[in-house]
Amino acid sequence: MWHARALIEHAISLGIKPWLILLDGAYNSSDVINYLNEINMKYIIRTAQPIEGIKAGDDFIYRTSGHRRREDEQATFRIVAINGRDRSGKVRLFVFATDTKIKPARVRKLFRKS
Repeated sequence: MWHARALIEHAISLGIKPWLILLDGAYNSSDVINYLNEINMKYIIRTAQPIEGIKAGDDFIYRTSGHRRREDEQATFRIVAINGRDRSGKVRLFVFATDTKIKPARVRKLFRKS
């Protein structure tokens, strides 16, 4: 979490205000999401692995329910799931956490460019 925060704060201190932050699954945590929501930074975070029960085409608001966290430490975000091809050409499910209103196909396309 602190690594992401330090990078974002450094960019802002240089006068750079990104309109969208793309993060890989290593940064998919309530702490990072709550920080990005707090500073009103738009984000797309690819989850490290597909979440059980989520299928292609799912697009809904999700609230975490971690058992070791207080209610005010939980995070709320949009889940977007879409099928796509990985680098080897195999079709697989990609799941993203985001706070944008970007259409699912565009979310995947934006993430592929990073």
